[in-house]
Amino acid sequence: MALEKISVVDQIEITELRVVQVRTATRITEDGQVLARQLNRHTIAPGQDYANEQELVKAVCAAIHTPAAIQAYREATAPRKDDTPAQVQVSGPSAAEVRISSELATGNRVVLPL
Repeated sequence: MALEKISVVDQIEITELRVVQVRTATRITEDGQVLARQLNRHTIAPGQDYANEQELVKAVCAAIHTPAAIQAYREATAPRKDDTPAQVQVSGPSAAEVRISSELATGNRVVLPL
């Protein structure tokens, strides 16, 4: 009857501006039964350092945070003197087209539309 604490990135999502949203699940288990679970989230914006992230998160950021995506994010989030919204287009898959989940017991699963 050993207690075990496991932390795993169980969900990665990419927004329209290529901000990577990472959800980490921390589970306390006893003999394979989950006794408690806590979810934490953090984001990684294009251009932000992700060197300390898990390998899966690093791979996603490397693929998504292209120079064009970083520039588009900076333009969209730059302070504006007027109230007009920024008109930004980012090339590559849209946020709706990319969803990455690694919760499956069989390993990582990536779903990308063809």
